[in-house]
Amino acid sequence: MKSVYKFIAVLALLSALGATSFAQSARRTVVQIPFDFVVGGKTLPAGRYRVAPIGSNAYATWEVRSTSRDAGAIAMTTAIGGGSAQNESRLVFRKEGGTYFLAEVWTTADRAGHALKQSRRRADAQSADAGKLDSETVVIAMSTQE
Repeated sequence: MKSVYKFIAVLALLSALGATSFAQSARRTVVQIPFDFVVGGKTLPAGRYRVAPIGSNAYATWEVRSTSRDAGAIAMTTAIGGGSAQNESRLVFRKEGGTYFLAEVWTTADRAGHALKQSRRRADAQSADAGKLDSETVVIAMSTQE
């Protein structure tokens, strides 16, 4: 009888771990970024990147790392929007003064987006660009990493 209870306990634990693993993989995404961009004050070259939350702190910290692992950055975020699940995962970039800054991360696994905290470099670019029409928003869809 004890072995039956142990078996049920182990089965429940494995089920919980499997659900957590599935949820994490749904948030791990890959994207081809066609331009150099800034994350957390660091300039990253154009290329293929994995985007994933770090830890379990309500996805407040995200890592953007090239698939070749030679470039990457970590960014702090705050939750934005929310309500309904997203149809597609995407990154939102803001172009200020000729430089692209990663501004938001949206994933299909979440009901809210994640806005990156504005770096001093982006604030400076916005100040220098005040009144000019050079700013734009670029949205790039991401695919879920298997």
